[in-house]
Amino acid sequence: MVPAVLASLVVFAAYLLTHPYPATGGGLYLAMADAIRDNGYRLPARVPRYTPNGIPFGYPPLAFYVAALARDVLGVGPLALTRFLPGIVTVLTVVPAYLLGREVFADAPDRNRRAGLAALVVAVSPAVFKWHLSAGGIVRAPAFLFTVTGLYVGLRLFRTPENPVRWAVAGAVLFGLSILTHPSYPVFFGTSYLVFFVVFDRSVAGLKRGAFVAAGGLLLAVPWWGHIASVHGIGLLTRTAGSRLGIGRGIFWFPSKFLYARRTRFLPVWHVLTLVGVVALAVRKRYFLPLWFAATVVMFPKPRFLMLVGAFVVAAAVFDWLPTIAEAASKRDGISTDGGRLPRVSLVLLLLLSTYGVATGGLYAANYGPVPERPLHRLQKEPLPSYIDGDDMTAMRWVRERTAADATVLVAGDAAEWFPVFTHRTVVASPWGAEWLPPEERERQISIYRNASACASATCIRQTLDRDDVSPEYVYLTREGSRSWTARETLNRAQWNEMLERLGTSNGTRVVFRNRDVAVVQVNDREKTNRQSSALAEADFTVPSSFHPRSA
Repeated sequence: MVPAVLASLVVFAAYLLTHPYPATGGGLYLAMADAIRDNGYRLPARVPRYTPNGIPFGYPPLAFYVAALARDVLGVGPLALTRFLPGIVTVLTVVPAYLLGREVFADAPDRNRRAGLAALVVAVSPAVFKWHLSAGGIVRAPAFLFTVTGLYVGLRLFRTPENPVRWAVAGAVLFGLSILTHPSYPVFFGTSYLVFFVVFDRSVAGLKRGAFVAAGGLLLAVPWWGHIASVHGIGLLTRTAGSRLGIGRGIFWFPSKFLYARRTRFLPVWHVLTLVGVVALAVRKRYFLPLWFAATVVMFPKPRFLMLVGAFVVAAAVFDWLPTIAEAASKRDGISTDGGRLPRVSLVLLLLLSTYGVATGGLYAANYGPVPERPLHRLQKEPLPSYIDGDDMTAMRWVRERTAADATVLVAGDAAEWFPVFTHRTVVASPWGAEWLPPEERERQISIYRNASACASATCIRQTLDRDDVSPEYVYLTREGSRSWTARETLNRAQWNEMLERLGTSNGTRVVFRNRDVAVVQVNDREKTNRQSSALAEADFTVPSSFHPRSA
């Protein structure tokens, strides 16, 4: 277990050293925590500023209460919280992953080594840590911790049912905590328990224990889903689940979801070993892990869940193959395996595999991953990109200090997800949180954001405003293309300057703030602000030239 924890710490350190700002998006989660704080720690009806009317507060709230308390009681800032908390929880999750491995390989004489390798694969696999180490990990990482711990409890409950009441209660509590933290993880949790029941305990008593866990978890989560049902109606949950979860459609998603690593600089060894291992185990009629993997594929094939199961498949396959490889090496060299040759060969192979995992996992966390297919195409260059940087922070501070409190802004780019948190201003289009809106409005929000973020010219910006019938007071532009919902390439300096010049001289628009890579454009002069604000913005809010994380 210790090597796996150390490997996870290496990955976390590589991430911190290369990410002065948290990776990907976490602003909406912080906004939900702020909404809870502003409502006196009672669940609010809506989250403001994401779209003009806000979005319904339907998300499981446990992690938001933790975030709100961390900010209120400990005084932790939003950037520090989203950089450090996910990684700390991700490292902690390696411990229950190891314990789960001990139960998976309970019948193997070398179960500790197998469990250790599985935990190491969990720690260094990009498919697992990329969603838990990044900013959104303030929610996903705790959900993953509850889920992995719950799976360990589930195997103890169904495979070796000593003190079944204790394990059933623990399973119910952990299932409830996962429900209260993230909507996706309980699906994998429940699917895994069904597999455990089918494989290890197809009895009436086992069915009762499983039903107790399910009912107990749902009962524990009543404060959340009961609030949703009374304020918004239970249809909010079913509608959102249909738009995001895709339960039961996994067999169509599997190729693109699990084989996504085909574009990385590194051979996706863990994915390859998982697929080969599943076949090898099935051929040997050892069906538990293949069935668990197949059930996850069908129900909800997120790579983070597939590679959690895959980690145990890899450990099983590797330790099954090691004796054969060592035996072949010994026969080739004419050395008997009785003299210790087998352990030495096995140790070398395990060391090489572990070194590969730590090195590639650390490099991936350090943003050295996908192959750049085109120059300046940041979507291909950074596997864990930061959606904001120093230029964004400066621009957002200007917006907060220099615009009216009720101003609306169309944010073209990834900063849109963080924008309402740092500016306290409303974005007119946000795909983040749109899953909680009615289908027509959801699609409209996504369409407006995509159209604006894909623009590379002043004409495109004006056409987007006219075509999508939106009337923001400001448009927030970044030189780089969006990494999350569109694939617009980074503009070179000449293109960027030309676009801003045209917007600045066009009827109805003027550039009121700009720094190296961000600009704020006022639309229709609605507020009639001081005409000198544009010049003052450049002087007062320019990031020092020594720090431009997003400069190309």
